[in-house]
Amino acid sequence: MILIDITPGCLPGTRLRFQSESNQLVPGRVPADLIFITTDMEHPVFKRKGSNIEYTVKVTEKEAERGVELEAPCLEEDGKGFRKLHIESPIFSGMVKTLPDQGLPKVERKGVRGKLNIRFEVVANSFKGWSKK
Repeated sequence: MILIDITPGCLPGTRLRFQSESNQLVPGRVPADLIFITTDMEHPVFKRKGSNIEYTVKVTEKEAERGVELEAPCLEEDGKGFRKLHIESPIFSGMVKTLPDQGLPKVERKGVRGKLNIRFEVVANSFKGWSKK
């Protein structure tokens, strides 16, 4: 059995090599290297962009005109982290609010984290009023 320690923030495509770990129990065979290549799994809330993460918030046209109070998820050790934010109007589709040091750890720079980018999407109000009969 091999226990693999993957560094937080490890980039997809990182090769983890274990020298002479394969074919150890096969008589007459020279042990070979065992290589694992990391991949990212899709996250239900965040999209990864290097060491930065992105979260999309949908707001109504009314909220876009008036501004909005929201709780944005962020990465915390316990998985329950939220940041309360007040976003002033006007808000428009494609607008991004950036929170520094709230992304993934940067492997190449210990103690440094990427950004959390909160992207806004303005959605049309679906209620158009009562229909006349």
